[in-house]
Amino acid sequence: MADTLITNLSTGDPAQSSDELVANRGGSDVKLTAGSIAALATPAGSDTQIQYNNAGAFGASSSLVWVEADGMLQIGPGTSGGNTCSIMAASGNSLFLAAGDDQSVAAQGGSATVTDGTGGTCDFSGGDGNGSGDGGGVFFEGGTAPDAGTGGIIELVGGESTNGIGGDVYLEAGSGGSANGNIILAGLPTSDPSVAGAVYIDGTTLKISAG
Repeated sequence: MADTLITNLSTGDPAQSSDELVANRGGSDVKLTAGSIAALATPAGSDTQIQYNNAGAFGASSSLVWVEADGMLQIGPGTSGGNTCSIMAASGNSLFLAAGDDQSVAAQGGSATVTDGTGGTCDFSGGDGNGSGDGGGVFFEGGTAPDAGTGGIIELVGGESTNGIGGDVYLEAGSGGSANGNIILAGLPTSDPSVAGAVYIDGTTLKISAG
């Protein structure tokens, strides 16, 4: 379709309203109102839905939402009406990844796509302190069972290898100029739990149960 040119713009008062832009083309007025101009940039979707380029037009989805009051990005629909993943920067510049109703959050390094390639690393790291300030911590906490259920499990597992050596699991305290950090195992049973591989403390001795 050929372009339509608007020429011969009037330099006088064409008696337009205060919210109109009027041009004259071939003796006829062409009016652009505030409403028609705004309509050219009408966002897609509903309030709070993030805009994206959808085949050259504005696109939006209920699975991609920005919550202004909380500074939170919500991604994906949940099975109970919530969102699969919420990414939120809170006070103190912390970052929370929270699953919606009946959903999980998975963090995984990328898989190798070439022969003999190495898989990507998934790194959890607290932020560096400044001056005499403390470095940020990294916390892993299983979910609470409010009734008779069992609290959530935290599992640290080294990667499997079909023909090579399985991956290690490291627990390492940080080194310091005056003293190194500690690895603290709190809340351990004080008697044998009779669960193979379970750690418990007998007096001042750390033991592993045979089951």
